[in-house]
Amino acid sequence: MLLYITLSFLLTFFSFLEIFLVKKRCTYWLYIFSFFLFCLSFLRWRVGTDWDSYYEIYLHPELYANMETGFMMINSIGKNYFESYTVTLFI
Repeated sequence: MLLYITLSFLLTFFSFLEIFLVKKRCTYWLYIFSFFLFCLSFLRWRVGTDWDSYYEIYLHPELYANMETGFMMINSIGKNYFESYTVTLFI
């Protein structure tokens, strides 16, 4: 959790720098940290209270016929083509 708080403060800091100071240099760092957060969003493993529920749906989609169609399609593509839950999170 400390990692997320620290990264949020850093992004906020660089956002304020971009608005009020030198824009070119700060924009570069803002993009780097944003990309890092993007990667962190799908590379996390067993984080969050709903993680087990979504992983269970990924493993056994046939048991959850009433789920949203788009969500089930993303799970199906991730499972059938890549066989990786991490890739499914990336999609």
